[in-house]
Amino acid sequence: MRSFLLLLICLICSDRAFAFRQVDLVEVLPAGKPTTLAIDPEGRIYTSQENGTVLVLSPSGETLMTLGAIEAGSEPTLRHPGGVTFSPEHIFVTDTKLNHVVIFDRRGKFIRTFGTSGDDPKQFDGPAGVAFAAGLLFVADSGHDRVQVFGPDGVYMATIGRSGPDDTRLSGPTLVTVDPEGRLWVLSAGGTIKSYTLTGKYLGTLNTKRSPSALAADREGIYLADRNSLQICKFDRNGSELFCFGSKGKDPSQFLSVNGLAVTEEGRIFVADREKGTVQILVTDAVPALVNLERQVSLTTVRWHGELNGVAVKRLAIGPDGRLYGIAAKEKAILIFNDATVERTLQIKDWDPVALAVGADGAIWVVDAEEERVLKLDPSGKVTLSFGSSGSCDGCFDDPSDIVVSRKG
Repeated sequence: MRSFLLLLICLICSDRAFAFRQVDLVEVLPAGKPTTLAIDPEGRIYTSQENGTVLVLSPSGETLMTLGAIEAGSEPTLRHPGGVTFSPEHIFVTDTKLNHVVIFDRRGKFIRTFGTSGDDPKQFDGPAGVAFAAGLLFVADSGHDRVQVFGPDGVYMATIGRSGPDDTRLSGPTLVTVDPEGRLWVLSAGGTIKSYTLTGKYLGTLNTKRSPSALAADREGIYLADRNSLQICKFDRNGSELFCFGSKGKDPSQFLSVNGLAVTEEGRIFVADREKGTVQILVTDAVPALVNLERQVSLTTVRWHGELNGVAVKRLAIGPDGRLYGIAAKEKAILIFNDATVERTLQIKDWDPVALAVGADGAIWVVDAEEERVLKLDPSGKVTLSFGSSGSCDGCFDDPSDIVVSRKG
């Protein structure tokens, strides 16, 4: 049901063209026992639950599905869900107990998990907050004081916040969010909020003098929930407090806890309250852009395409048509792959291929360690050129091991 409670919030920022921010309570939705909150591009509401599932509601509050009531083998896919985020194709859920990320399709079908317990890349100790932006997945790896960055299929890309000067490092990060300008905001233990580019460059620390329990970002700055006062407060990127609303209580626009926070481009604010068992939806007036910031540059993302099972290869090369070429050392053969399957095998009598390259014209250049020479093969495997031999003369080789071919051949 829609409420007509209207709040007028006095702005602290003096350079604004208006003196008050209007906040209107739109609706209060029953939501189980929510521990985190996310809103997908279609307006669906995702709340992690105390019972180890993720409850998905329609924008009007109807239950659409529950994630995590699926088993992979004999073990549950979710035990203690943390953050939830979305790509165009997938839903990502971290699990702070199982130390992995679960991937569902957008209809809620389980796809797979990635990650294990440990300290190496793609290993976690209490993965919590998660965000997806510019084709990259950012996971707050709380126990390892870092944010790990992955491609949309779980390919490890980079680590943020674990190295560098002390003021750039993270300590127990729990929440991550990306604003519309491409800044990554990370909430760490002790309530510090640090910002980075999507490539991991440190931008600064937001000093709010608050105790944040939840975090969200829009074009204007950062919303955070103060666990002590149970207020929702808005800050600009320089740390200036713009306005606050809410308080502790059982009435509408009051909270008994704030466990999740989300904001949409239209100015809607979603607040998850585990103690009340609700998600409250409020709306502010339009948010103008205070500063025209250049969007931050992102890493190039990598998408997992497939794997070669049962094939032992070394020394890989990519052809101009996208095919993968590799050397099978045991068979002393060149394997040509298309979509992760062996399309052709090239072999020459009494040779020992140890390195290869593929030219722009599709020619295959091979270092033959048996005769200490270089062979040029056409795409069918026919030798069209051979040069070099064992020795110390000009044009001779002594244990050749690698080869590179320029674009001009």
